[in-house]
Amino acid sequence: MINAFVFENQRTMQTVCGINDENLSYLEDLLSCSLSVRGNRIEFNLDDEKSTVLTSLLKNLTKLCNLSDKISQS
Repeated sequence: MINAFVFENQRTMQTVCGINDENLSYLEDLLSCSLSVRGNRIEFNLDDEKSTVLTSLLKNLTKLCNLSDKISQS
């Protein structure tokens, strides 16, 4: 089943995804999955456990974006 995380704000989505979707690559590696960007949404096909983890991560990253304009490894 394909699930999606929808961003309310394009700028927040760009920050979460990172330059050239670099941050999405980290999430794909972490969860051993493939993520697809479609408009203002990230689509994924994961089991329930991984879907919950990814959704939680994306929600937390979105919250961080509200505090800062940049997400980095440091």
